[in-house]
Amino acid sequence: MSVYGFRFVTALLLSGLLVGSSGIQASAATAPPWVPTERTIISAPDNTDGYGSSGFVDEVCKEVKAAPAGATIRASTYWSSDADAIGCFIAARKNGANVRYTTWDDDYKDKQNKVILDKLKKELNDPTGKSYFKVCNGSCYKNKDSGTQHMKAVTISEVKGQDKKSYKYISLISSGNFSKKSSSTTWNYSTVFVNRQKTHDGLAKFMDGMKA
Repeated sequence: MSVYGFRFVTALLLSGLLVGSSGIQASAATAPPWVPTERTIISAPDNTDGYGSSGFVDEVCKEVKAAPAGATIRASTYWSSDADAIGCFIAARKNGANVRYTTWDDDYKDKQNKVILDKLKKELNDPTGKSYFKVCNGSCYKNKDSGTQHMKAVTISEVKGQDKKSYKYISLISSGNFSKKSSSTTWNYSTVFVNRQKTHDGLAKFMDGMKA
């Protein structure tokens, strides 16, 4: 990762902590109608009182499914073993949103994950380049021996909440992957940013740069 990239991601993580300090929420079984709000979602291992294990994936699915036709979704992850999560990106693409998905090459080499990801890859085959599926060596910015693609983030240019209002520049930064094991056996913090264009555009530029 470049010095610029390191500083940028570090700054985003720090800003995420600030948002989290004022809006920490556990994922609950009975949530109100979904409206994008800035907050930090805590996902905990199964059977942890007061928390849910799937808060991060649930939020991602709500966000990407709410993207209208023409909106652009970017996702970067380390591991993709949750078929439900990948299915949400496929559904968003079928609904006319542009989806750009980037993951680590070891993720794609895993036989079970590859079956899931090949379905997404097929859906994101787009001659215009507005949608794509990208597998990175190493950290994406350096060669295979120089790191690991470990970024977990999603950006969406626009979504429609259940209140019928439009919300722009959605970003989600998380310590969790699109992985059943990750959500059910580990603690993860996921911070949602709403209507923050600089954050959205900075992350988007960083993720688009991985494709090269």
